Amino acid sequence: MLSLELATRRHLHERSRRKTRRHWLEFWATLAILAAWLFTYGPALVGGPITYAIVSGQSMEPMLHTGDLVLARIQSDYQVGDIVITNVLGGYVIHKVVAHNGKLFHTQGINSDFADTWNIRADQIVG
Repeated sequence: MLSLELATRRHLHERSRRKTRRHWLEFWATLAILAAWLFTYGPALVGGPITYAIVSGQSMEPMLHTGDLVLARIQSDYQVGDIVITNVLGGYVIHKVVAHNGKLFHTQGINSDFADTWNIRADQIVG
């Protein structure tokens, strides 16, 4: 009877150890997935590479409409024709690059007849 009791205790102890190992494995796997998400799709606000913006207005119609979610990643350079999100006038503006003179970018909404009145430096482009 004593050996059966010891065997049961050992079995319960081993089962508990396996459960603990599985919980740690799940914890580290979850942490790895979260880290991978942060480095791939995490918002710039928390150190990730992506800027998230919601479109408001008609300046980019018919390509983008009010309420659309835009994800943008910063690039090493931008060309005429690229759609960019810029930090201007205390908020984000999503427009197309229509001219570039080496230091400054000129943008315009695709649904607008006129270029924007401001010029954009490369450090103002967030994606």
